[in-house]
Amino acid sequence: MRGRDGRLLQVEEIWYAEAERGPRDDRGVDFIHATAESVDEVWSKLRRQAELADVRRSHVAVVQAS
Repeated sequence: MRGRDGRLLQVEEIWYAEAERGPRDDRGVDFIHATAESVDEVWSKLRRQAELADVRRSHVAVVQAS
């Protein structure tokens, strides 16, 4: 964090993780990312994002089939 004059006031450690998964069928590539204050937390969030992407993908497939 920086003050209005540009001086460094505080450093916050933030972890960033990202992943992409190749296409299943013809639906394109999934790209997911997460940020957190610890390594364990960021990987946990990334895993949840991947699971949500699977749910969304399944929902789209069901809607398109009906």
